[in-house]
Amino acid sequence: MGDGPYRVWKNREQGVTLGVWDKVYNNTITGQGGCVYPEFKGYFSDFYWMRMDGAGQPFTVVCANEDVYLRLFTPAEPVKTYNTAPAFPGGNISFMQGIPAIGTKSQKPERAGAFGGEEHVL
Repeated sequence: MGDGPYRVWKNREQGVTLGVWDKVYNNTITGQGGCVYPEFKGYFSDFYWMRMDGAGQPFTVVCANEDVYLRLFTPAEPVKTYNTAPAFPGGNISFMQGIPAIGTKSQKPERAGAFGGEEHVL
């Protein structure tokens, strides 16, 4: 349960809604063809709980805090990374208070406005 079904970035959190999402594993790389949506790997906002089903015993993770991001695996890098392949932490699953922004084909994330690479106080 969390925001979904799509992954998010610090500067791209629109388009997701709170709910329980059932997603099938895929290795989609946006813009590289053969895409299966929603993406399985990446950052997901407002994480409350998840159940992971795999080849072995399923497991459940519950989060007691608000405003936590779930990082589920690391998306594969596109052939041409442009500015759209930010660094990911090590490991396969992370629970985070903040996540990085993503750039565009022509701009690095720190140049992408108020929610890019730097914080702005309103």
